[in-house]
Amino acid sequence: MSRSRAAPGRPEWAAPLVVAGAVGLVFLRSVSLGFVEFDDQHLVLENPAFRGFGVRQLRWMLSTALLGHHVPVTWLSFAADYRIWGLRPEGYHLGNVVLHAMSAGLVVLLAMPLVARATGWPSGRSRLAAAVAGLLWGVHPLRVEAVSWIPGRRDVLSTTFLLLALGAYLRAREATAGRRVGWRAAATVAYALAVGAKEVVMVFPAALVLLEVYPLGGLPPDPLRWAGRPYRGVWTGLLPLLGVAGLGAAAGFWAAQHVPVRILRPDEWLGQLAVTVWFHVWKTVVPLGLSPLYEFPDRFDWAAAPLRGRALVAAGISLAVAAGGRRWPAGVVAWGWYLAFLAPVTATVHNGPQLTADRYGYVPTLGLFVLAGVGAVHAAARGSRPRLPAAGPVRRWPALLVGTAVAAAVLISAGLAWRQQGIWRDAGTLWAAAVRATPACVRCRVNHGNWLAARNRVDEALAEYGRALELAPDRVEVRTNIGLLLLRVGRAEEAIPEFEAVVAALPARVPVRVNLARALVAAGRRAEAVARLEEGEGYVPAGTLVDFYRELTRSQPDAPVPRLGLVQAYARAGDCARAREAHARLAELDPELARLVARRLPPVGCAGRPAGPGASARSGPRAGR
Repeated sequence: MSRSRAAPGRPEWAAPLVVAGAVGLVFLRSVSLGFVEFDDQHLVLENPAFRGFGVRQLRWMLSTALLGHHVPVTWLSFAADYRIWGLRPEGYHLGNVVLHAMSAGLVVLLAMPLVARATGWPSGRSRLAAAVAGLLWGVHPLRVEAVSWIPGRRDVLSTTFLLLALGAYLRAREATAGRRVGWRAAATVAYALAVGAKEVVMVFPAALVLLEVYPLGGLPPDPLRWAGRPYRGVWTGLLPLLGVAGLGAAAGFWAAQHVPVRILRPDEWLGQLAVTVWFHVWKTVVPLGLSPLYEFPDRFDWAAAPLRGRALVAAGISLAVAAGGRRWPAGVVAWGWYLAFLAPVTATVHNGPQLTADRYGYVPTLGLFVLAGVGAVHAAARGSRPRLPAAGPVRRWPALLVGTAVAAAVLISAGLAWRQQGIWRDAGTLWAAAVRATPACVRCRVNHGNWLAARNRVDEALAEYGRALELAPDRVEVRTNIGLLLLRVGRAEEAIPEFEAVVAALPARVPVRVNLARALVAAGRRAEAVARLEEGEGYVPAGTLVDFYRELTRSQPDAPVPRLGLVQAYARAGDCARAREAHARLAELDPELARLVARRLPPVGCAGRPAGPGASARSGPRAGR
């Protein structure tokens, strides 16, 4: 591939540096943000395992599948942050901003030769198109989630390494035989680091195949000819990357086994695919109403016009691009890149409550922005020159019009991105913004309610919980949040029916029964508390109950209800000595509860179980539920 030459006084790296600096300035607000209760606490605040570079920490980083991801390179970057910044959030945010700015600069640097190859333009015009693409992509509000959310490190870090891998791959194609091996090795290492930062970049070799067809020309448009002898060199260069991609896919599959996943039905998968493909195109054009969570619906209503319309748009674009492939190969490559990088997040195996996410478009939309940059420069250049020499002076207004439109797009996007960064300041602003953007999101309302409840804004929290239940009456777990809040503020009688509703729907949930018993005790209804706690024993093995209550009493040594549960669990397990030891401690905490539960303890030995109100609850067919 022939590389475009930079004009004298205009080094090839000037435009990438300018774009990287501009993008970094737009996202500088993110550095002042804090941690938010949206995986930040699980990954960083409450996780000492990554804090250091010792053997124990490195072993953990290489082997963990925390939250369903195997991302050792991301963990290494967090360890470096901790070594420098400790638990100061600005350091972690600064790392994301720097990586994103670097990626924007790399987009410009890599797009220049590709645009020159595809268009035959001189270096100046190719550089301008690449700069427009990198700047528009970099400052777009859809980038905010990946940059301003600390767990977005997976996206920004993997993209930086992915672009470095692409750069090394392009250099290998034009290198001499002696240097080609080194550049290919560099591409393989960079790609391995990208996969180690986030597994979804496993589709990179497929994207390279698209680029080899156009504009690189290493493969013919007809796939049936790809196995021919003239093209074996291309596959030789791709082979190491395919191996890394395979390892990444295996690591991703292994990590997914450590979290709950669901296999989507065909209608669910098609709905997810249609919405995701449509979403990132639409939000690229109209980046308003962005949310940290677009909740996966309980069902897809294919009779509704919005869903059918989105499916038709996604299918229509795909068909139109395919039909015009011979005349517009750049469109095929850009759209193919888009679909390829969306494939891992639109698979039939689904993890998490989200239907799609802003961060999902971080890499997939790169090709679309390169098209936009080329289109803008092409429109400006074509309209600014006369068709014939006799047509008069060169018209400048088309270039001015296009330049004004591009500048307006950059400024509007930068302003929206600056504003969007503000919602990630803390959990309160995050979930309040999510509720505004997606009012039907049940989890958003529950999370906002939790934040309000933690600040004793009781009425506002109850209103959010109530709205969540109106939207999804079947999600009875929300009533647990209501009950806990009412219990905490001394409204135990009001909390009891909330917990009762959850127990009726989920009788095996021991923690809910504990909360119900706490509410009954707070309301002075101790006998009911003993009975209701004992009723749950039939749903859980005795040993599991003992472990649960032992852990609960360790964390809450002065709480009577966990101690009551421990007494009952030991008695059911036949461990009389420990049951009586726990009973003695309960008598110190709540003599009345101890007196009531003593009736259910055998007078001598725990091998025989006395008859009584609790006996039938502990045995019989209920134990099999």
